[in-house]
Amino acid sequence: MYGKLRINQPDGSYERYYGRIDNNMANGKGTSKNRTYQYDGEFKNNKKHGKGYYFDDFSTYDGQWKEDNYHGYGILNCHGGPHYTGEWKDGKKDGFGQYFYPDSGPHDEWDSDDYVYIGEWKNDMRHGFGSFLAKTWLDVPIYKYVGLWVNDKKEGLFQLVEYDLIHSTKDDAIESKNETVIFKNDKIV
Repeated sequence: MYGKLRINQPDGSYERYYGRIDNNMANGKGTSKNRTYQYDGEFKNNKKHGKGYYFDDFSTYDGQWKEDNYHGYGILNCHGGPHYTGEWKDGKKDGFGQYFYPDSGPHDEWDSDDYVYIGEWKNDMRHGFGSFLAKTWLDVPIYKYVGLWVNDKKEGLFQLVEYDLIHSTKDDAIESKNETVIFKNDKIV
């Protein structure tokens, strides 16, 4: 049966739901919304569960859900801020993913602007093998680290590559340094 109902939230707020109703609860495809956001997708026992699309004034999320949390593969875009594409577990980055975070400060030609981490995550932290790249707002690489991350910190052997900004272009980054370094608790030893 299709219809509408009110889904009460733990914080005292509520959502208006329109869609498939089973056992007097949102079950199946539907839309829920309140004053600040809207969700279009699948529900199970009044919770976002399955494939769905969420949007509010600050972000969008398109992907898998489990019991009202991002869970499985999904894409989170924060307007004017970071973007994450990858795996989620219980609302946290967990598994393989790419996190892009732009710098919104003032720019000059060599200002470090954008950062990208591509690799493994655990419990919302970089954890496992990954690559971290910093580049200018002109998309010219500045440096990159490739190695093992433990609880969001560089740990063990890393390849460190620095680029010659004076002679590099977007399509032709010239390495000025390429060496192996050892990190302990996010510091070179």
